[in-house]
Amino acid sequence: MTTKDIRKKLHDYIDSASDKKVKAFYVIVEDEIEDTYDSPLDDPAFLAEMDRRYENYKANPDAAKTWDEVKKSARKKNAARKK
Repeated sequence: MTTKDIRKKLHDYIDSASDKKVKAFYVIVEDEIEDTYDSPLDDPAFLAEMDRRYENYKANPDAAKTWDEVKKSARKKNAARKK
């Protein structure tokens, strides 16, 4: 069974399991979840950077790039590095 299949089965199981079973499963993995997931919204440095970028955007919205422009630029830089 592939990892994708296992994830699907686990999602399906959790969606239909009793509250008691979901809580028991959570207790088993709770420490792992807490150790591996840190929300960037809890990081003051991240929030300060987002605020700085937003203020920069508001001050100069014409300098903003679309997602397609960012991807194209990154691919170009990556291709140049490989040469």
